Amino acid sequence: MFESDEAALQQAVPPAEPSPAMPDEADQLVPAPPPGPPEPTPATSTSSRRSWMQKRVDALPR
Repeated sequence: MFESDEAALQQAVPPAEPSPAMPDEADQLVPAPPPGPPEPTPATSTSSRRSWMQKRVDALPR
């Protein structure tokens, strides 16, 4: 019983970890470059944050 449960947990955990981690890394890399120009940053940051939130919501299991 325990062995089968552990195997099921191990199979369920690995795919869950990399999927959220991948978008996080990509999102962190994307907004990192635009800190140079201060004026255009606000609008781009809001739009990027909205898309980032949408990606996070889509990534969440329903």
